[in-house]
Amino acid sequence: MELLIALLFFAITGAVCLSLFVGAHNTNVLSENTSHASVLLTNYSETFYRSDFIMNDSTLYYDDTLKVCERSSASYCVSAKADYSNGYFKVHITITDPEKKSVFLTQDLLKYERRQLKDVR
Repeated sequence: MELLIALLFFAITGAVCLSLFVGAHNTNVLSENTSHASVLLTNYSETFYRSDFIMNDSTLYYDDTLKVCERSSASYCVSAKADYSNGYFKVHITITDPEKKSVFLTQDLLKYERRQLKDVR
């Protein structure tokens, strides 16, 4: 009887430890994805604010090393939707997984454009 109680105690302890390890792994993966998405968003933001060209709607795929790749080997999908109105140029950037099941980051970028859209196209 005492042996059964000891085995039950160790089984419960093992289940709790396994649960903690799985939770730590999931937190690590989420942190890594958010970190990579933050780097991609920073790159897009700097390109948007420092350039004179008008960005168009686009979707690019990146692998784990943050290099552009095909969708089949991608880990991140960066979608940019552009809009121009009232002298302001706005780009909505969304960073997701390639299947678009989970959103890592989303951001609206806005800058005043003195030129008219018809002048730059």
